[in-house]
Amino acid sequence: MGDTPANGSIADAIESARAVFEPFPDHWRIASRAIELLAVDERVSGMFLSGSFAKGKPDRWSDIDFYIVATPDSSLEELIGHQDKLIREVAEIATVFPATHLRDPHQVIAFYKASEPIHVDYQYRKLGWLIPRRGDRNVVIVFDRSGDLERWRQACEEAPLETSISSDQLSYLEIRFWGWCWYAHTKIERGELWEARDVLEYLRSNVLVTLAHNEGQVLEGNRRLEQKLRPDIQELLATTIPASHTPSSYRETLDRIVDAYLELFQQIPAAASDGVALVDSDYFMRAIAKARGARQSSGAVHKPVRRSS
Repeated sequence: MGDTPANGSIADAIESARAVFEPFPDHWRIASRAIELLAVDERVSGMFLSGSFAKGKPDRWSDIDFYIVATPDSSLEELIGHQDKLIREVAEIATVFPATHLRDPHQVIAFYKASEPIHVDYQYRKLGWLIPRRGDRNVVIVFDRSGDLERWRQACEEAPLETSISSDQLSYLEIRFWGWCWYAHTKIERGELWEARDVLEYLRSNVLVTLAHNEGQVLEGNRRLEQKLRPDIQELLATTIPASHTPSSYRETLDRIVDAYLELFQQIPAAASDGVALVDSDYFMRAIAKARGARQSSGAVHKPVRRSS
């Protein structure tokens, strides 16, 4: 897919992507038009597809993930500004907006009208930003003026397998997790249940899910956990879903989150965990137990078992 002629034939670029979108005619209609309009810009060095369509596992709800790579002497801001009008001409727009919620100033998100809304991510990048990663080896290059994208894709084939978590990442979570648990506890005891719920959800999605990933699995938040995580790990995460919007339910949920954290931490490879300085978790767990009025619980406040640092 990376052998688009050096003269940048748009027809060849469109044809090279056709098979990727079978049998999704609405997606193909929009994708082919996007290639036709955007690739002709001389400030575009190449375009490639990532995500479900590139991996060969799309369904009717799959996004179209386009990466538009600018030539070295082009300004991304000017390119995005110029192509904003073209993006709106691809098909009838339902809504379009910049990805400010993702803190990505170089991404535009569009939903086009079809039999169902078609979601397209336009992500603008410089070639030098594309670090070879094993997870990108399956991208589909549809347009490549200089051949640089194909050379990058080949480098992705040879890139080392990504590890699930590094010592630095694990340290980042360890030094914060117990403080976050205390914060959740205070909100529960104050009766600030909506804030408590947000913290508990954050702990599951951003701490537990991160620890639950195995070597080589790309972290995508909660996306595709059903396919990536073992059933027992999914069941463990499910225990941290509150049963009700009540203080007692949230207390139990916090205990289960601590249980799950300790269990998942134990499963982290020693290469990542051995160098992590452990927080005095016993102190936090005793403080929670004391603040609850020594309430009897089978949860994590009575489970101070950890590996020594």
